[in-house]
Amino acid sequence: PGLGACAVTMARGQPEEEINDPFLPRSTKLGRPAGAVGAYGLSRQLKSFSSSRLLWTVVVVPLAVFLVVSLFFTFLWQVPSLPIAVVLFCLGAGFYGGLPGKASSGRRDTEDVVQCLPCIACWAAVALGAISGLYAHEAYMSVYFTVAFGSEYEDVLGTSPAAAYADAGEIQFATTSGVDTDSVVGYMDKRTYCVAPIVDTSTEQTRRISFWAVGVDCCGARGDFECGSAGEVKAHGGIRIPPDGVFDRPHDNFKKAAVQAAAVYDLVVDDDAVFVRWVADTKSERLAAFSSAAGVVALGAALFGLLVLTFAAIAASTRSGQTA
Repeated sequence: PGLGACAVTMARGQPEEEINDPFLPRSTKLGRPAGAVGAYGLSRQLKSFSSSRLLWTVVVVPLAVFLVVSLFFTFLWQVPSLPIAVVLFCLGAGFYGGLPGKASSGRRDTEDVVQCLPCIACWAAVALGAISGLYAHEAYMSVYFTVAFGSEYEDVLGTSPAAAYADAGEIQFATTSGVDTDSVVGYMDKRTYCVAPIVDTSTEQTRRISFWAVGVDCCGARGDFECGSAGEVKAHGGIRIPPDGVFDRPHDNFKKAAVQAAAVYDLVVDDDAVFVRWVADTKSERLAAFSSAAGVVALGAALFGLLVLTFAAIAASTRSGQTA
């Protein structure tokens, strides 16, 4: 009995077959207990996953592609030709590297799908990386670039002509100038586009408004302006609204809101009106924009990493089932 038990133990790590043991009948077949089969299968699957190229071709390379594409769109979309060139290169490399090779007739379909996974993962990395990067650029980095590369003006009066500050990135208004929260309009177009005139308390203030504080979904139809740092006594800074992008194009709606406000409150919109976000500290806003853009890229990379890990696990499970 002791030798028989030893033979059973040794056989658990081998496929089910007849055991040539002098102490057991020749017709005896040894199988694995249910628990041993599950543990053996899991161990075999993990070994197949780690020893194959799946981890490299379906996880590491696509994740690197995602990061490169996302970073190019986030920080270099100011020069569109560079991100577009990176996209075309990655798409071509993914197609060439993901072409299915030869497979036996019995496994052709499944093998082709598994071999195409690197190509699919690479294309997904390009598409999702571009979307993630564009969002990060338009929502945050465009603000950073507008402030960083635009001119900085200080002690600007609300009565100044807007054309004199057409290249402004950030504006520090005089202490006598501020947001007129009694002349607010919220223009509805799926979202609420809020505007309020920036006026000066001096006698030189006229009906013509050169500067407008703006925001999205931060006011009522005719009041309750809570955009940016409006309402803070020490706030006198303005960050120019960046140019329209692919996903977000608010300028037309801000202009419509300003025209509506002019009609409601008997004002005149300057032909070169400057739209700004009212802030207390322009330097902090610039750093916050950069940090938020980096955070979007990091979050996108983490989510994409989970996606390709799922792809790799499914592929490893499929291969393990074929070789079992």
